[in-house]
Amino acid sequence: MRAQPTNRNPRRHAVGFVYCVLCVAWVSFNLAAAEPAPTNLPPAATQPITFDRDVRPIFEASCFRCHGPLKPKSNFRLDNRASALKGGNDNSDDIIPGDSAKSRLIHYVARVAEEFQMPPEGKGEPLTGEQVGVLRAWIDQGAAWGAASEPELEFSISPRVRWLAVHGDEGKFRELEGIKPGWAGGIEQFTLKERLSPDEIFSAEGHAIFDEHDAALKLAFDKADVGFIHAGMEQWRRYYDDTGSYSRPLVPPSHDLGRDLHLDTGRAWIDFGLTRPDLPHLTFGYEFQFKDGAKSTLQWGAVQASFDPTLTNNIYPAAKEIEERVHILKLDLTHELGGWQLEDNARVEFYNLQSSRDNAKIYTTGPLPDRIERASENVNYIQGMNAVRAEKQLQEWWLFSAGYLYSKFDGDSSLEQTTLDPTSGYAQVGGDYRSANNVVLRRDSHVFSVANLLTPAPGLSAFASVQSEWTRQQGFGQDNYYHEPTNNAAFPVPAFQNSVLAQANLD
Repeated sequence: MRAQPTNRNPRRHAVGFVYCVLCVAWVSFNLAAAEPAPTNLPPAATQPITFDRDVRPIFEASCFRCHGPLKPKSNFRLDNRASALKGGNDNSDDIIPGDSAKSRLIHYVARVAEEFQMPPEGKGEPLTGEQVGVLRAWIDQGAAWGAASEPELEFSISPRVRWLAVHGDEGKFRELEGIKPGWAGGIEQFTLKERLSPDEIFSAEGHAIFDEHDAALKLAFDKADVGFIHAGMEQWRRYYDDTGSYSRPLVPPSHDLGRDLHLDTGRAWIDFGLTRPDLPHLTFGYEFQFKDGAKSTLQWGAVQASFDPTLTNNIYPAAKEIEERVHILKLDLTHELGGWQLEDNARVEFYNLQSSRDNAKIYTTGPLPDRIERASENVNYIQGMNAVRAEKQLQEWWLFSAGYLYSKFDGDSSLEQTTLDPTSGYAQVGGDYRSANNVVLRRDSHVFSVANLLTPAPGLSAFASVQSEWTRQQGFGQDNYYHEPTNNAAFPVPAFQNSVLAQANLD
């Protein structure tokens, strides 16, 4: 028997199946679109609405805290029109210009949406029906921000001129107030802010007071949902009195250094940040810190018995030269995963300090001391630190956090101390030379902590934490002492020498 031909076509059946699926999807979409808007919404206000006058105060009081430019919740921002109309992560109908009844923002703030009610409990007061009506009217009228609400450029500057006279101890006044008598002027404060696009903002601020070595500058470029670049510098000067705090009219010539003692301090930095909403927030930065100048110190010196047998020590003013440099690398990482707030902060610091001071040891006659002691120090170290933290609201009444810190320190220092003749500047007859050129310290630390914050009832809270720390420290040092009673040379050959070696380990 011959097989009968059939009209069945598998391709035709497949096409028909796809067509049915598309029809079902189209019908479902139209049914969803045909769902009526909530009928229990407060009525829209009838008067014309202005964003700055009517809407912005509502947003600032109840919305910008979570939906501003910094880490907006659900990636939904209300600080500019382009971001607001784009919507949050899961929908694009948060604001539908011309149709407030179908705008999810109105459903949320009117608290008719079961899945969301804004602002959340504890984040702000619920909006009144009148405020919801204002937002409805604003959306129905086109949801305009207006040119005045987003100026392209803002700039302000405050100049400063001053003249200062001091009757009394000018040196002490400079040390206490941080400014010099006379004329000074410059820019007290300036700010600049420019919106390059709805998502890009450049800002700058700072000040500069000339003749006071007081200046600062901060620069920032932020692009929403992408990242930022922040940079800046600042410098200031601190003054020191050169008389050892003796009253200026009573200072003998030997107690007045006659120096303009000051220390310039400052820093400069730059940070690069990644703020993509779908990625962990990352910040990488570099900072440079410095100190340059001289500060005042005090030195205890001997008193000749022939001068006053009842005195055993005297106090002389001295100065310490300082040159300090610090380089810091930093890395910060934050992320939210499964309700956990995760954070990692890493720092590496490179430090160098060079200092020297000349101390007058004793005066008997004349304007120069009988003996000067010069001490020079050098300190270097590298320190690395990494801190990890995790935090989660386990229950409405229970906040849990845990952290770990690892720190490693590797440093060395040296010290040289020489007795000098005040006239020649060479090592003095009968003087001493002491050195410690191999002082080493290494340290490793591990710190663990767990903390719980419990709020079982309004107005009642309890806190419990546990912390454990383990540290290993190794130190090594060597001290050399030379004494030369006869030779007067820059580097004396010792008549006798003492050396001390010390080492310590600590767990």
